[in-house]
Amino acid sequence: MKKAIALLSFAFLLISCLKDDSESFSPSYINFEYEGVEIQTDTLALPLNQAHYITVTAQSRISSKPKYFKKMDGQEWIDITDTSETMIKSQVYGSGYREIRDIVINLTDSAYIHLESLQYSVTLMDREQGQMRRTIHIRTED
Repeated sequence: MKKAIALLSFAFLLISCLKDDSESFSPSYINFEYEGVEIQTDTLALPLNQAHYITVTAQSRISSKPKYFKKMDGQEWIDITDTSETMIKSQVYGSGYREIRDIVINLTDSAYIHLESLQYSVTLMDREQGQMRRTIHIRTED
């Protein structure tokens, strides 16, 4: 009887240790916020001659780290993940990955004065959906 209880206890302990806590990283998502308000549209108008910060919260159930890209005036996408154009605010690891990061949009730079289009995109891998992507278009205003 003691062996049966010990065996059941060991089995329960083993199952508990192997349990995937993916519920805390479920579902995968990418959200944009500007000045503390979630951006519901895919276009944001920002005034020139100011620096702006878009906060991105990205979560993956498979520990996939998000990648950040920028595209100016129809050129190729540029990876800005590990540049000064993004700043990590927090990271959480487990059976998944959650990150909060600011995208720095410095519209005081002379490169932005005659800009016609500016886009930022965040990609993330998900178990069910494959590659997820969320893109925001920035419209500059005087």
